[in-house]
Amino acid sequence: MNRFVPDENFLARWTSGELSEAELAEWKASPDYVEYMRILDTSSALELPATREPADIWNELSAKLTEAPVVKMDAPVRRFVLPRWSYAAVAAVALLFALFVFIPDTSTHQTLAAQTETVTLPDGSVVHMHAGSTVSFSDDWDGNRTVNLAGEAFFEVKKGEKFTVITPRGKVEVLGTSFNVKARSKSFKTTCYTGKVRVSSLNDASEQILTPGLVAALDENGSLNKLELDLDGTSPEWMKGKYRFRNDPLSDIASEFERIFDVNIDLEIDNDRISRKYNYTVLSNDLKTELENLTKVIGGTKIVYDAERQIRILPTP
Repeated sequence: MNRFVPDENFLARWTSGELSEAELAEWKASPDYVEYMRILDTSSALELPATREPADIWNELSAKLTEAPVVKMDAPVRRFVLPRWSYAAVAAVALLFALFVFIPDTSTHQTLAAQTETVTLPDGSVVHMHAGSTVSFSDDWDGNRTVNLAGEAFFEVKKGEKFTVITPRGKVEVLGTSFNVKARSKSFKTTCYTGKVRVSSLNDASEQILTPGLVAALDENGSLNKLELDLDGTSPEWMKGKYRFRNDPLSDIASEFERIFDVNIDLEIDNDRISRKYNYTVLSNDLKTELENLTKVIGGTKIVYDAERQIRILPTP
């Protein structure tokens, strides 16, 4: 029997269903088709636990290829030799198999409004997640201590290889320390509590080195500035139920209120007061008390409760 001789785009056309009926019939009648399908069937039959050593995976693949049943043909028995084009086919199968096996799984944790969570990473480091936050990391932790963060979290990092936190606007690199990262909307702020932290901006590649009591924050122009802060203890205040706003716009304060108390707040006041910056500290879990105190700081405003969790802040007559 003569071998089927495909063109160089044959595999792509076959997998996408673009072969003509005549081409497909000729391909299925070819002995190369039987061998190719044997490779595919063997690959799909492998059991793939979440964590495998590459050597073990390859040994299992080799054994199954060797032990796979031979399909009897009417034609005389002959030694199977891959045609030149089939080496690309086998390489493609091997590549897909490798991608399936070796791309590590990812763990993702998410907190809702008025909810916090503590996550222990594979190396024993701990992430304390604030409300309305998401963290994700690869389960293949060795040599890749990287966490993706959207929101706010306090990290207690075990000493070891470099540990990296990546956010949409900047990243933080440490060896072993504790620090808080806040990455919400356009803001990016890192506070160092122990050890040493390297903070860099993704916008302009600026960098700051932090020691305990120092903060790196993006300004309105996207530049990373270093500030000094009088820390209250060795962990952020939000973990103790205390929320301090320092020179923050009312829009950010209202958003934080929504996360802390699981409510919706509409600011129906002039833009000047919404963008103006205020100092305020939430000291209790009583929403009404805290909102009343906040309106006194803003001045000339009142609160309307349309529903249990729907609130409007309006100007007073």
